[in-house]
Amino acid sequence: MTDPKAEPPNSDPTHEPAPAALSSSRRRRWFLLFGIASFLAVVAVIEWPQRPIDPLPRADEIESMRTSLENPHKGVLEYEVPARHYPRIRSTLSPTRIDREPAKCIGMGRLKIKTRKGREVGVSLYNSDYEVEGTYYHYPDGKYGAIEDAIRAAHADAAREQP
Repeated sequence: MTDPKAEPPNSDPTHEPAPAALSSSRRRRWFLLFGIASFLAVVAVIEWPQRPIDPLPRADEIESMRTSLENPHKGVLEYEVPARHYPRIRSTLSPTRIDREPAKCIGMGRLKIKTRKGREVGVSLYNSDYEVEGTYYHYPDGKYGAIEDAIRAAHADAAREQP
């Protein structure tokens, strides 16, 4: 016979599960919430609209700028950029954004920038991007031709100034 005072385990709506079961259920819920939050954070970082960034020193911080341009007819042209050209060259390289999937581009040349504080920055120039310390950046829209023009104008001035 059954004891009339004994109640079936789940017949009371206020009946709470055993502490171990409650702990396991809460733990699963927290893991699920943490997983969803982590997934959303990763998607936000990857897909978030990128603010323009500027990896290069300002023109007034530049002590010297040396360039080497690849010229199919004359080989590599290396020269010291005259200081009056720093602002023009510098302005053509910003604002920009990181290129996380750089295309295979044609190399145009390289800038070596030294700041007044002694920092040295190498900039590899390509026909669609430029690279600073292993990170690739898109040129500002429509500025590739302006970069090429600014560097060529600096080269022409540097050639005139040489004895």
